[in-house]
Amino acid sequence: MAWNISAGAIRNPIPPIVLILALLFAGWTAYGRLPINQLPNVDFGGFTVTVAQGGAAPAEMETQITQRIESALTSVEGVKRVTSTISPGVSQTQVEMDSGSDLGRAVDDARDAINRIRAQLPADITEPVITRIEAAAQPIGYYAVEGEGMTPQDISWFIDNDLQRELLAVPGVSQVQRMGGVDREIRIELDPARMLAYGVSADQINSQLRALNADLPGGQAEVAGQAQSIRTLGGAQSVAELADIRITASDGRIVRIGDLGTVTDSASDLQSISRYNGQPVVGFLVLRSRGASEVQVFDRMDERIRAIEEARPELRIREIGSTVEFIRGMHESSIHALIEGALLACVVVFLILRDWRSTLIAAAAIPLSIMPTFAGMEVLGFTLNMVTLIALALVTGVLVDDAIVEIENIVRHMRMGKSAYQASLEAADEIGLAVVATTFSIIAVFVPVSFMSGGMGVFFREFGLTVAMAAFFSLVVARLITPMMAAFFLSNSGHEERPPGTILNIYKDSLHWAIINPWKTIGVGLAVFIVPVGLLIAGAIPAVVIPRFDNGMIQVRVEIPPGTPVLGADRVLQQMSTRIRDAAPEVEGVFTSMNGADGSAPDATIYIQLTDREERNRSGYAIQQVLRPVLADFPDYRSAFVQDQGGQSGSDITVQFVGQDPAAVNLAAERLAAAMNRLDLADGRALNLRVAPAGNPD
Repeated sequence: MAWNISAGAIRNPIPPIVLILALLFAGWTAYGRLPINQLPNVDFGGFTVTVAQGGAAPAEMETQITQRIESALTSVEGVKRVTSTISPGVSQTQVEMDSGSDLGRAVDDARDAINRIRAQLPADITEPVITRIEAAAQPIGYYAVEGEGMTPQDISWFIDNDLQRELLAVPGVSQVQRMGGVDREIRIELDPARMLAYGVSADQINSQLRALNADLPGGQAEVAGQAQSIRTLGGAQSVAELADIRITASDGRIVRIGDLGTVTDSASDLQSISRYNGQPVVGFLVLRSRGASEVQVFDRMDERIRAIEEARPELRIREIGSTVEFIRGMHESSIHALIEGALLACVVVFLILRDWRSTLIAAAAIPLSIMPTFAGMEVLGFTLNMVTLIALALVTGVLVDDAIVEIENIVRHMRMGKSAYQASLEAADEIGLAVVATTFSIIAVFVPVSFMSGGMGVFFREFGLTVAMAAFFSLVVARLITPMMAAFFLSNSGHEERPPGTILNIYKDSLHWAIINPWKTIGVGLAVFIVPVGLLIAGAIPAVVIPRFDNGMIQVRVEIPPGTPVLGADRVLQQMSTRIRDAAPEVEGVFTSMNGADGSAPDATIYIQLTDREERNRSGYAIQQVLRPVLADFPDYRSAFVQDQGGQSGSDITVQFVGQDPAAVNLAAERLAAAMNRLDLADGRALNLRVAPAGNPD
């Protein structure tokens, strides 16, 4: 028959054996190369546009920058929602795209649209930066650097120059960002009295210094028949050379920069402060490249950091937190669960068939189906992550179904007195169409899941296709390998009809009761369906998009009142750090990082390092609930826990107010927060209140 490819495999076993060995080899090698990540490498269907302008107030940035950028982005095809956040000196516009939109083309169109209005934007802004929103953009490790006898300037220079160069050489590391510390700065402090004596202004000094202290191209010259590039070197190589640069006064006199003031090699003003358990440190975070394995990149990076510490014994690089250990544990536990599930399936098969040869043949279908799936995952660009591992765990029991059906029918024919070889030929032909129909029914269910639309549809692409690939390879094994193994491995004796066992008797009794009581059976089925749905609707079962992960670190984003000095905000953050450590004994360390601008501190981030999961009884989410009242005791400092992915605030309720009058919008938000604060079930101070202008597409 058309479906009887099993007979060909039984009569000619060499080709299917070579095929399955090739698939096993491909899957084994692919498994070692598959990246191990927490979530799939997916784009979340959006991007952000960030523009900075030093010293600008939010009101001016809204009218001069943000509104013009939002208007330009409306020409991008597929834009669903535009949300802008403006803080002193920084404007950030987040664009959410419709599902199915081409994000690469949208980013290019957005870049072109902003370039067209660049002349309408202020001249002193930084160039707009467009960044995709993707899972790979989340840091894989946070570190703090301490140096014996080293100043913050020395440590900052070490991170920016030496450490960054070393870590960027590690395959898979895409970016190293410093947190805290200071920037090197050559300062020229002018003396007003000397400037007045020489008749020169600060603006004249600035313009002449810009023109003189620069290296410029000087064209080409032909020397000995060869073209040579000419460069005009005017840049100072040292502080002494900079102080010796001559400036022309308004009356024609020549004066040195050093005669007009003091030139020093120092650090910039304190704009950011990082502390670990109250002690000043300089931190940095590391991001991986898209498609790289978080675990492999972290291991390589950790090895390079240990080598740096050995070469520089005065330095200590402390790991504050990382998601990698959680990912590693998730991968190992998933593989263990996969193996345990396969073993339990084999035990059940043995209890039912009560024959070790049949059990071995059925059990072989699990690895023979899963290993080629790894090869298919590598071809499609998938990774070993939470989604694909769940898919493999789900399909483990399905993989053995086809083999069990084949073996059971072969054993039935053997009980008719046929040999194992003859029984395999006839039974495989008889059951072939049913096995194919069953497997393709599973594929027909899960493949459409991979094409779900919406924000979460991208996560299920790898889930559905992984299940479909594993089911397809189980069909290949069931139609080629299982009948062939049964024909040459099953024993012709020992398959006589046996009396039913206890399990079979219980099943027969249950089936008999269900047949004679159809309405009761239907009622039990409806109850099994309705009760869980009712619990879900009633809220007894929490419903979340992404499960709450406990990776040993809690991240808190703190919004500091505008205009707060950096040192004043630092004192409050240290009070928060102390209260956090006292409130939860599971807290091992608290790292605070604050980034300022123009002498004020607009925002800060608190990284709470927890002890190992085995050493504490409460989960990270339970500890968050304990810390919420602690953070709420600082009402002027809005705090929100950050989710593990995407960097979005983890508030349970997000309220957006839209209006033309900012004062009225703020008043409405304050009234709602005050009303929510009077409720027993909600803490109004922990609300995430978002204010949006009326012209926003929200």
